[in-house]
Amino acid sequence: MRCEIKHIAPPKDVLSTIERQMRAEREKRAVVLTSEGERDAKINQAEGDKQRVIRTSEANKQQWINEADGQAAAILAVATATAEGLPPSIW
Repeated sequence: MRCEIKHIAPPKDVLSTIERQMRAEREKRAVVLTSEGERDAKINQAEGDKQRVIRTSEANKQQWINEADGQAAAILAVATATAEGLPPSIW
């Protein structure tokens, strides 16, 4: 035995309730997606700021190292020139 239902027309108030519920679910999903997007954007911004600070710090460190190496080389050059300029009897 077989029975087919071809068309069911629920009452208008039931349809209205279903439509409101569907609209509320769509709006809820939109709010959630928007907040997740904003959260991800803030995380990305913070990560970018962190990387910028780290790279700036590393650049400053390398600059200090380079300046120290330059000063050490200058001191060595002056000391070598001074030593070479002294007569052999002094050393």
